Amino acid sequence: MTVKKFRPSWFLTVAAAAVIAATVSLAAWQFDRAAGKRVLEQAARAGLAAAPLKVRAGAKLQPFRRAVAIGRYLPEKQILLDNRVHQRHVGYHVITPFLLDDGLALAVNRGWLVAGKNRATPPVPVLPQAGRVTVRGVLKSDETDAFVLSPQLVEGKVWQKLHLAEYGASYELNLSGLVLLRDDGAAENEGLAAVSVRVDFKSARSVGYAWQWLTFALLAAVFYFILGRRKR
Repeated sequence: MTVKKFRPSWFLTVAAAAVIAATVSLAAWQFDRAAGKRVLEQAARAGLAAAPLKVRAGAKLQPFRRAVAIGRYLPEKQILLDNRVHQRHVGYHVITPFLLDDGLALAVNRGWLVAGKNRATPPVPVLPQAGRVTVRGVLKSDETDAFVLSPQLVEGKVWQKLHLAEYGASYELNLSGLVLLRDDGAAENEGLAAVSVRVDFKSARSVGYAWQWLTFALLAAVFYFILGRRKR
């Protein structure tokens, strides 16, 4: 009767140890990332529950904080963000700069606009109220690191992503470093769909990746014991 005994070679042992150590380390890293993202998610939700900030020059503004601003829109410097999906339909986010009384400008996301037939750029609904107004919404970061489909980032008034520094330089605006995602119910009055704020730093995805790495570590251990058995 042939009996197999566990006698792994030194090469197999070193290779298995290296794979297991690497995958366990990557799993720990992903668990740490998930914990950090959960902290950010909790802070964002706490910010949304806090009292609104008043936007003004020199104010300390933070993403995921409700805010209020007083000033006037600059529709002639308005742009559209392409390839924005709402309820499975493709369209645009309407970004209109808002000039505050103290000279600071704020990029306001007014809402979502459906694309025209054959992807034609539709006319943007005009603002129903001109002059000095008050807008309310949620502050968020721009899209500097966003993935885009087209290498042509700017085509006239249509942009692929919102880069506030470039936007301000292109239209000579002293822009704040954050965008105001309007949520005061005015979008529907302007023929737009409201864009909801999402608090999702993808902590669950990091946890999933961590368990995948642990699964790889377990498989490496199993194969190590299977391959390490030799005939006696």
